[in-house]
Amino acid sequence: PVRNVVPFRNSAVRIINGDEATKGQFPWQAAIFVSFPGESNVCGGAVINEEWILTAGHCVYGASSFRIDLGSTLLIGDDPDRMPFTTDQYILHEEYNPSTLANDVAVIRLPKLVTFNDYIKPIALASRELEAGITVTASGWGLTSDGGDASDIGTDVKAVTLQAFRELRITETGFEIKLAFKNE
Repeated sequence: PVRNVVPFRNSAVRIINGDEATKGQFPWQAAIFVSFPGESNVCGGAVINEEWILTAGHCVYGASSFRIDLGSTLLIGDDPDRMPFTTDQYILHEEYNPSTLANDVAVIRLPKLVTFNDYIKPIALASRELEAGITVTASGWGLTSDGGDASDIGTDVKAVTLQAFRELRITETGFEIKLAFKNE
């Protein structure tokens, strides 16, 4: 069963820049080139097994097709270890809300099973809920400067270290506790 995912709604918090990743450091990192009617976008994802890529729901919502590149730290350019896949199959969380980004999670199905190697491996998913105070690493091709736009996306995978913390929100209907992250 998939639990509801509550978004962290602080638009002032972003991961910017980071340290350049080395080849094979994040072998689960997927570059997802998303085609929508009349436009395109780039998202990141994570290999979870030979057939599925985990990504954000807003990356697939309304999409018509995807090109997924595995095995490379480069967003563009030649890389002999890059394995490209093209597909239009995905599953969006059934309670995804594009207005609030609640349940902003999806999986994309690869058209054929991927063969794992030194540069393509599945991500290790947590076997239990993460504890506040632990250190985690996020990777991706995000913006290279604060306030940048899509033309300011880096071409190499970057990594940033984050520390988990718990956030408690009290509302009229009760309270919620969620795990969020801050830059160390």
